Amino acid sequence: MAERRVRAGDGRPLDPYRWWQALGRSTFAITLPGANGSTSVFTVDVRQWGDRDDGEVRARLYRDGALDAVSRLPA
Repeated sequence: MAERRVRAGDGRPLDPYRWWQALGRSTFAITLPGANGSTSVFTVDVRQWGDRDDGEVRARLYRDGALDAVSRLPA
């Protein structure tokens, strides 16, 4: 069911996290090893008050700083 909410990302870069965003934005990051021995940093970015465009709360998945996937919550 949740798979239908996931959309491919467009590769845009992750916006820097600013200290004043602490109440309305959360980011979680983890570094994972790849199959070929390299590592990738995966970051989930959530704006709790919703997007500026439509107010919908979405989780964005970034791989090495590039947007990889977007999903409405719960993801």
